[in-house]
Amino acid sequence: MSSTGKCAGCQNKITNRQFMCCCSCKLKYDLDCATISEKTFISLDKERKAVWICHSCKNRQPKSDNQNTPIRGNTMYSEGCMEKETEELASNLNVKVRAKSNRREVSPLPTTIEEIGDLLDNKLSDTSPIFRKLRLTILEDIKTIISQEINLADASY
Repeated sequence: MSSTGKCAGCQNKITNRQFMCCCSCKLKYDLDCATISEKTFISLDKERKAVWICHSCKNRQPKSDNQNTPIRGNTMYSEGCMEKETEELASNLNVKVRAKSNRREVSPLPTTIEEIGDLLDNKLSDTSPIFRKLRLTILEDIKTIISQEINLADASY
């Protein structure tokens, strides 16, 4: 087999015909660096291979419009339609779609100085587990430091 050049990712010599060539930068990548399995590579037709873009070039491309974000909501589709499209796309790409979780609602963060003060008072009260753990940690640290100082003093006599 003839040499076809070096992989732009790992710099190893590509010695077979199983590599991808980026249509943007024209660099060659072995299948490992292109993150393409041998099975997928074999299944790709010439047209798909011809328009493949390497990870470096993909990262340089401007990001697409973010109109369809979870925060903004999707205004183009009804929720049921969007879920069906997501499931269809995931099945075509062999991707598992996570089920919607039934997580409990998280309480909102404090927004006023008074609420922050109340939160700190609760966290730093004598009965707070956080405060008790902090106090024990400080006591252990103090005991360790005192023991070290006593040992140093004994060693110097």
